[in-house]
Amino acid sequence: MDITASLSVLAGTLGILMGASPLLQAMRAHRRRSSADISMPFLALLWIGGAAWLAYGIALGNIAMMIANTVGVDRLHYGDWRQPLLAQRRGARRELRLGAAAREPARL
Repeated sequence: MDITASLSVLAGTLGILMGASPLLQAMRAHRRRSSADISMPFLALLWIGGAAWLAYGIALGNIAMMIANTVGVDRLHYGDWRQPLLAQRRGARRELRLGAAAREPARL
């Protein structure tokens, strides 16, 4: 099996998983009763799938696939989703550091 055929199987499989990946985000929102944060497996699956489709486009020499997936992978890597995620992590670290005091409102 040549590299293009291997990439087509990989990209096709990941394409199916990418189609189902919003379920990861929905399950997280349901479990937390909030959609305020982002599921990292959801984003990782989208990024890996986009990278596989980009590699497949490069192997085929298909400019349209290369441009579309370069933009998609770039937006997932450098997108605006990072800001709330970083704030969420800072909040979790603060809560670990301060314990229960971080959850209680300040008393005057």
